[in-house]
Amino acid sequence: MRHKEGQELIGRSKSEILDRLGAEFNFFPSDEWSYEVERRWFYFRTILTLHFEDDVCTSVNYRTVLRLF
Repeated sequence: MRHKEGQELIGRSKSEILDRLGAEFNFFPSDEWSYEVERRWFYFRTILTLHFEDDVCTSVNYRTVLRLF
């Protein structure tokens, strides 16, 4: 998922995002969900984080992390 596609999630409800991205390991009542969108060599991963207010997505952040496991 590219940055532009992530920005299209802003304003969507949690159930719409579940239909599009799936549940993964996100707790439905939580105000922050995360999805692993890309794995690169040597344990680098790109994580998409969604923030919600009143069950509507208000912001989208991408970050690259190094996970050894």
